[in-house]
Amino acid sequence: MQVYEEALRECGLDYYLVGGYAFYAQQEIFDVLNLLRAVASTADEVSLAGVLRGPFFALADETLFWLHEAAGSLNAGLLAKKTPPELSTDEASRVAAAAATIFHLRAIKDRVPIAALLTAALDRTGYDAVLLGEFLGERKLANLHKLLERARVADQGGAIDLDGFITQLSQFISREPKESLAATLPEAANVIRLMTIHHAKGLEFPFVVVPDLDRQPMLRAP
Repeated sequence: MQVYEEALRECGLDYYLVGGYAFYAQQEIFDVLNLLRAVASTADEVSLAGVLRGPFFALADETLFWLHEAAGSLNAGLLAKKTPPELSTDEASRVAAAAATIFHLRAIKDRVPIAALLTAALDRTGYDAVLLGEFLGERKLANLHKLLERARVADQGGAIDLDGFITQLSQFISREPKESLAATLPEAANVIRLMTIHHAKGLEFPFVVVPDLDRQPMLRAP
C-alpha cells in the first residue's frame, strides 16, 4: 500500500486508507521519539541530530557539522555559550532557540508527566503548526494528537516513566503492530479510498481500480 500512498502524495491527491495499520511507521512518530530520546539522554547524539535536523528545529546539515566541530560533540556544541562563527545570523538564532528548548525540557523531564513534556515541546517549537502546513497535514496532526493521548493514558496508569515510554514506543516502531492511523476524514468523504478486496466486499463505487492483478502470488513452502 505504501507505493500507492507515495504516488498519491506526489500528485497532491488526498486519500483515505481504509483499515490502515501503519501508525508507528509515520515520520511524525519518529520525530517525537527522536525528541524524547534527545531530552532523556545527553549521550544520544543520533537522536539529537535527528530532532535538530527535523521539523522541530529545522537546522541545516552544515550547522550540525559546525556545532560538532566547535565542541567535540553535537550536544556540547548546542549548549555552548557561543555559537560557531561560521553560522549565519538566522541559523545562530535557530540554534539558540533549539538549545533553550532542549535545556528547558531536560530540566523538567523528571518533574512533569510525559504528556505535559510533549505539550511544552509543542508550545515552544510550533511543531504541530509545521505538520499542519505539510501535505496531508491534518492526518499528521491527528497522529500527533493520538500519540499525545497515548502519553496521557500512560501518565494516568503510572506504570511507566519517560524512559519506559521511550522503550515502549521504540519497540512499537520496530515491531510495527497493527495500529490504525488517526482518522481525519469520514470514510464516505469524496476522496480516493485505498482498501483491500476484503474491505471492499458489499460496497459500490462510481470508479474502481484493481491494481497488481499480474503480481505473482507469494507462495509459502509447506
